[in-house]
Amino acid sequence: MAIDRSRLLADAEKAARRGNMKQAADCYRALVEASPNDRTLLQRLGDALARAGESQAACEVLEDLAELYRAEGDQHRSVAVLRRACRLAEDRELLDKLGCWLCEQGLAADARQPLLEAARLHEAAGDPAAALAVWRRLAEGREGDLEALREVLRLGAADGAQALSVRERAALAVDLSRHSALE
Repeated sequence: MAIDRSRLLADAEKAARRGNMKQAADCYRALVEASPNDRTLLQRLGDALARAGESQAACEVLEDLAELYRAEGDQHRSVAVLRRACRLAEDRELLDKLGCWLCEQGLAADARQPLLEAARLHEAAGDPAAALAVWRRLAEGREGDLEALREVLRLGAADGAQALSVRERAALAVDLSRHSALE
């Protein structure tokens, strides 16, 4: 059955004006099902879901939109949309993804905050291996990041020989002592 696109759009906008964001989201969802790559509809669906208090669903829609922009090579928009999704919910995977995308663009300083938050959330969730991976990215992305070096050593030591080899621990300790001496 074909949908009446203009009617659904009008219904969605009317519901949004009345403040009925759940109904607006339902209309936008039906429109997105018919046009899954329509960036405007995805953005409106994400906005309606966020305003309806459905943060997790909004994050998923916005993550899909960010992936579409990224696939098209629009890195700026993909990062902007992913940042919005990260503000809606403390999602360690989204924060990790945002940090990685920023690093790929050569924006290590901008990547630091989402990666720090992702590492802390991974550790709080009882996933020290994921936290260690994030701290390693931070240490590699910003030479002289003493906090990242310390955390890699701490988490690596806590996990035993499986996380860090003796050679890695020694190299990190040398880096840490060299940078500490410069302070």
